[in-house]
Amino acid sequence: MSEPATPAPRRGLVVLIWVGFGLCAFSAAWWLYYYSQYGGAVVQFSLKLPCMVVLTDDCAEIQKRLAESAVPAYHPLLFWAGLILLAIGVLQQRSRRG
Repeated sequence: MSEPATPAPRRGLVVLIWVGFGLCAFSAAWWLYYYSQYGGAVVQFSLKLPCMVVLTDDCAEIQKRLAESAVPAYHPLLFWAGLILLAIGVLQQRSRRG
């Protein structure tokens, strides 16, 4: 006798996870590239790191100084969108596994 087939995770959920991960990775690369224009990647890193997830006064000040940059100003919205998609995909996939 054959065993009953277990439902495989829906392909859409896997795609959602990869899209969320991709948006987070792209956002992190954009953040690093944009803010490294201000004194390098590690100079004042403690001021730049929160800028990945929230726009603080320090971030706004750095963005003013980088106003002439050819790189578009970083905004954490893309990071949060990726994180939300990733979380939804993971939670739904886990709930389907039971």
